[in-house]
Amino acid sequence: MKRVIKYIILLCIVLLFTIIFSIVSFAENNSINGLENIDEVFTNEEMIIEDINSVVADNENMIITADDMDYTKALKVFINKQDLLTRDSLSLVDMQNEVLESSYVYYLPVQKSGNTLLVTISKGKPVTENARKNLSENEISYLESLNGKWFVAQISAVDSEIDFNEYVNEKLKENHIAGSQIYYLGGLVRGIPLMAAVFTEDGDLMFLNLNNIYNYESEPEQGDYTRADFLAFEELKIIAEENVVDDELIGSGSVSINTKQVENEKQNSTVHKSDFIIIIPCVIIFIIVATLFYIYKRRNKNEKQKND
Repeated sequence: MKRVIKYIILLCIVLLFTIIFSIVSFAENNSINGLENIDEVFTNEEMIIEDINSVVADNENMIITADDMDYTKALKVFINKQDLLTRDSLSLVDMQNEVLESSYVYYLPVQKSGNTLLVTISKGKPVTENARKNLSENEISYLESLNGKWFVAQISAVDSEIDFNEYVNEKLKENHIAGSQIYYLGGLVRGIPLMAAVFTEDGDLMFLNLNNIYNYESEPEQGDYTRADFLAFEELKIIAEENVVDDELIGSGSVSINTKQVENEKQNSTVHKSDFIIIIPCVIIFIIVATLFYIYKRRNKNEKQKND
């Protein structure tokens, strides 16, 4: 009997470690796509750093070096993909095919002195004939010098440290989403300049609005598309069709659909696979402990009857 108890206790310990390992794995198995070629930016890193420093030259605390360029925080953002919203549906295979020939930029948050420089890095293209008609000779010469090179197209500053990849993973973890494939899309609809298309392991598609990273602690308001965390494909199509959001009022849209309620209904009606990772081992441990307790009580009862 003692040997059986030892084996049962050992099994409980193994199951406990299985739960812990599953929880850790759950937080890490979402895959962000697009950074396998980030080293292409390195070829012009010196010029990129010079461009950044020329913008922040008045603030010595914001001058950066190569050590400040953390490319693990970079995003490959696919752009000019508004045609995706004309589809009846969008699968992971569809997205994988779409991005093969898609235009893209890199979005690199550079953290310095408690602040973040959001740097958009783009690749120079040949100057078209139509563009030449509206440019001076100096402007044409400058653009031609950038052809084929990665350069800083835009810089904006935020007075806090921002990490988009970390934010996305935190939001997915909060909503019990694991095993997903993630693609960043820029300018898909007005009012939401950046979002993550999340394809779950169950085959579902949702879009994570990244506007809220700038006010992470505040709750999204009901009925406010531009502040809701997750948007369904059909909800995103409605935004594009109505086109009612002013670019200057990012985060304060007025489309009146209760997206928060929609999210809650989906979560209440769906049992996530990640829940089973925790629930099933717990049930097994409970059964084992209950059985062990029953055997122990039965044994004591038998021994007491023998003594009587």
